[in-house]
Formats: sequence, C-alpha cells, structure tokens
Amino acid sequence: ADRASGLAFACDRGSSSALAEALAGEIRRLSAMGSVQRLIVELRAADALSPIAAAFSADSGAELADLAELEAAVVVVDGQRFFDDYLSKDTLAARGLALEPSERRRVAQVLAEQIGAADTLVVSWADRATSGELGFVEDTLRHMNPSASLRRHSLGDIRSLQWRAAA
Repeated sequence: ADRASGLAFACDRGSSSALAEALAGEIRRLSAMGSVQRLIVELRAADALSPIAAAFSADSGAELADLAELEAAVVVVDGQRFFDDYLSKDTLAARGLALEPSERRRVAQVLAEQIGAADTLVVSWADRATSGELGFVEDTLRHMNPSASLRRHSLGDIRSLQWRAAA
C-alpha cells in the first residue's frame, strides 16, 4: 500500500529557484529517513513550476533524480476565473502575490508558464460553470499544453482528484 505524506515548510527566500533549493534539502532529509514513499508539494500561486521540475530531471544532471521521481506536476485552474486571470493585466504585486518587492511579472504570465509546465491540469469549480464556459476553458488549456491530461473537479467530489501519473 502506498503511503502519502504532505510536506509544509516555509521558505523565506522569494524566488522559485530558492524554493527549489530549499525543497531539495527537505527531500534529501526525508530520503535519508527512508520512510516516505510519496510526497505532495503545493507551490505558491506565484511560483514557477519549471525550476522545481528541473530539480528532479535526470536529463539536467539534477542530484534529486537519484533520490526521488517527480510523478506528476499538477496545476489547478479555476474554471470560473480562468479568463479573468489569463486576460488580466494585473501584476502579482497588485494582487498581493509577489514573491519579492521588485516583482514585475503579470498574473497571466505566471499562469501561462504554470500551465505550460504541467503534466496534469485540473479545472476546479467545474460544477459552477456552464458547459459552454467549461468547454472554452478546456479548449484553451488543451491549446496551451496539448500533452497535459485534463481533469475536472467539482466542489466536494474528491473522487475526481484520484489518479496516477499514468492515468
């Protein structure tokens, strides 16, 4: 039977690269314990997924590739607000999401980067959108990342989030 563990720790450094380094240290520590089989890491809204995924890539020579396998990179997209966010000109700072005071990236830029790096895209609030709205969101996500699997999640339906990377 698989055992899953969640890891919550604070990284006071702002960048996603710094987060990847801090995460690497935690994974080394957990690997040395030998008791963790699966780890779920939740990133902040402004974090870039690519540096985290690169930390696990054997192709890049990353040391974590010998300790752990990145089974899936999952990005959850709000099915109701997707186009509000994707078409927004708001900066992360304007929404209180900036990782550093000098942060200049836009919400739409970060959203596009995260979607592009995902293995699995989960559309949340699927039960609150019309079928037409949901179809438009899903078509856009498929266009942005055709290789990602796409799943819907409705409020309270935990079964819709049970999967394996190969699913």
